[in-house]
Amino acid sequence: MMQFTDLLPYLGWIIGGAFTLGAAGIVASVHTTRLKIKNGYPLEGMWGQSLKPGNTSQAQERVALLTQENAQLRAEMGAMKDRLWEIIPIMIGSVALVAIVLGIAQDTFQAWLKHKEKQMELMANKTAEQAAQYAAKAQKLEARVRVLERIATDRGSDLAMQIEDLRDGGELKESVQ
Repeated sequence: MMQFTDLLPYLGWIIGGAFTLGAAGIVASVHTTRLKIKNGYPLEGMWGQSLKPGNTSQAQERVALLTQENAQLRAEMGAMKDRLWEIIPIMIGSVALVAIVLGIAQDTFQAWLKHKEKQMELMANKTAEQAAQYAAKAQKLEARVRVLERIATDRGSDLAMQIEDLRDGGELKESVQ
């Protein structure tokens, strides 16, 4: 069984908790009273008797005004709900239209991308063909330069015939020496 001396180390926490609960109860009571006053509800005593406002003509006028204002607010809310139900189909239609437009735009964009890919592929093929043609021309020119170098260094007798062969575009036959 627990002794009182066992609770002594926790006594500060127990007192603090009791104080906190009491303070929270007081704050809640004050807050409830403040809300009642703010919103025009009657205040009650400890045994439920009405304190303020009493059942006077002023209180009855205030209740009538609040009832009328409440009815106006309900009518406005009803009108807003009606407008909301008118807007919902428009919003749904707008969302559907946006979805359709985005779908078409996506298809168009994909077609454009395929077109660009084909253009790039054709350009690459054309570039490769041009590179091959330039390489062939470079080989022809190198062969002609070799022949010209040989002609310039070879002091043979058939020099005029070799030059004429080059002008005709023919390949120079290598002479065996």
